[in-house]
Amino acid sequence: MILIARILFLILIAFELLNGFGVLRVPLDFSWFGLIVTSGVAWASIELLFGKAGNEKKLRIALPMAVMAVLLDMAGDVFRLYSRIIWYDRALHVIGGAAVAYLVYLLAERALSALRPGMRALVVVGATSLLGTAYEVEEWLEDAWVHGQMLRLGDGPDTADDLLMNIIGAGIVMAIVLFYEARKKKHEK
Repeated sequence: MILIARILFLILIAFELLNGFGVLRVPLDFSWFGLIVTSGVAWASIELLFGKAGNEKKLRIALPMAVMAVLLDMAGDVFRLYSRIIWYDRALHVIGGAAVAYLVYLLAERALSALRPGMRALVVVGATSLLGTAYEVEEWLEDAWVHGQMLRLGDGPDTADDLLMNIIGAGIVMAIVLFYEARKKKHEK
């Protein structure tokens, strides 16, 4: 599973780079630069954070989740789903927020176990919100420095909506995780 996810990431980033450098000319809604940054940062982060930890079980979960999220993002761009389907952007931010929250949870699971359930949820949702904010800042920086126009960022309400959807996705994941943990604890007694 890890090898398949790595191969998919490699193919995805190669496809994005070929388009980004104009070798291929697949049209899309936003920018190849943004897709390359998203995929590259996602893959590098997963490999560094989970691979270095030496926990292959967590890496088997993290890599496919990251591949799924960046593939859905690229599909939305390439197939123009962002511009054709009104709710696609919102759905992707919920999915992205959920994926990031679960990955944050997996990464910090041991440290989080010392906290009460509500605090665990708050820490994970807060970290997810911070990472979602960093993503929106990356969109702004890309627009300002690379494109010289607002291409990816959208307007103020869109950015606020993106951040809210990230929080909703993170909240859903943490509710499921806490429910599962409580149920598991109850059955252990």
